[in-house]
Amino acid sequence: MKGWIYIITHQRQSDKKNLFPGMCYVGQHIGQNISERFKQHIRDAKNFERDENKVKEGKEAKLHEAMRIAGVKNFKVEPLQEFDNCDRHVLEETLNEAENQFINNHNSIEDGWNKVQAPRKKSKTASSEKSLKAIALENEINYSSFLHRINNLEESVEEAINHLRNYANQEEILYGYKRQLFKTISELCESVLHNKHGLKRKTIETRVRKLKDNGKLETTYNNAGQLILFLPEEVFAATRRSSEYSVITPTGDTITGSMTYLHGKLSKEFPDHVPLVFTTLQQRLTRSNWTVQQAFGFDLPPDLKEVQSLIQEKGYRWFKEPKSIRQDSAPVVLHSKKEIFASQKDFASAYGIANDAVSRYLAEGKTADEILNQFNLTP
Repeated sequence: MKGWIYIITHQRQSDKKNLFPGMCYVGQHIGQNISERFKQHIRDAKNFERDENKVKEGKEAKLHEAMRIAGVKNFKVEPLQEFDNCDRHVLEETLNEAENQFINNHNSIEDGWNKVQAPRKKSKTASSEKSLKAIALENEINYSSFLHRINNLEESVEEAINHLRNYANQEEILYGYKRQLFKTISELCESVLHNKHGLKRKTIETRVRKLKDNGKLETTYNNAGQLILFLPEEVFAATRRSSEYSVITPTGDTITGSMTYLHGKLSKEFPDHVPLVFTTLQQRLTRSNWTVQQAFGFDLPPDLKEVQSLIQEKGYRWFKEPKSIRQDSAPVVLHSKKEIFASQKDFASAYGIANDAVSRYLAEGKTADEILNQFNLTP
């Protein structure tokens, strides 16, 4: 898990000037980034009210009072140092030491908005010389479960050890797929929405077991101590044992047969639709989000299907109507002109931009309009 030491300073929004030079607040946070912690400071500052009758106020009172008076929009947060440790208590002690060092360096108690030094927390391990991982190994218990019970359920080391020893063989497992949780593989298998190819329970169980044994499944524990296994799409990919497929051709005929038979027949009759390379058809059919019609090119691929609503409901149009839907690349949408390019290659070619440059910017999350702006081009 990640930990951060951050600093909050004044910065007037209108001209970026710091009207309180030398003043700051140094804090710590455990999480993926510091943005959520800063949002909490903003919420607390907006709700801050000084109570003269209070003997003690929170250690962040000076900061929140300053933010309330000067305006929360006129403050900024920046990371000072990042830490990473799988043992939460070791990470906490590391953060406390680092926070105190930065507080001293910036003199943020005397001249800033910190009120006190970071606390010196005692580790919950049975021995300061032993890490939690060493204790888990010594007691032959699962380290992730051990950490979860101590950090999230706030059990002592002894309580966590006893629980995991007594219930090691009774751990409750949930299966996560498409943001849904299933209690059993059977329940998931019966979901037509998720098990699109009608895979048998044993097939799914075998695939899940192999991924779990090879350490390729993302896992976590919920607040109830249940282990959640997050299943990738490959678990539900169509098996190659399916002997027959049925497709409806552009002429309205329904053709049924093996993958090899259908490809040989239809690639000749409909070369502008059906992939010329047999392996392309195989790859499409193993993807859980592709239907048979889409795999053979008789319906728009999943990515192109998603932009159909823009065309049908919001007046968007194709830059060049795709005669063939053999390509598997994602479309590029130019919102400023309500245009849709069937692929990034078409977009790059239309504006004379190198295809690899377009690919790089799209991977960074830039929109088509932002990419054109990078090259000072007019949509």
